[in-house]
This record gives sequence, structure tokens and C-alpha cells, in this order.
Amino acid sequence: MFENVKTLPSTFETCTLMHMQFILFILSVFLGCYF
Repeated sequence: MFENVKTLPSTFETCTLMHMQFILFILSVFLGCYF
């Protein structure tokens, strides 16, 4: 039970990190096409 609670934040951080990289990638492509 403690292991699940312990591994949950790391999984959440990984998903958030990938989501941020995806947003930065789209922003870079959008800015590259815009300018």
C-alpha cells in the first residue's frame, strides 16, 4: 500500500514532464512557422 502511494507522485511527475515537453515542442513549431 505504501509502495503505491510512493510510486504515484513519480508517475505523475513523469506525465507532467512529458506534457510540458509536448507543449514546448508545439510552441517552438508554432513560433518557427509564425516568425
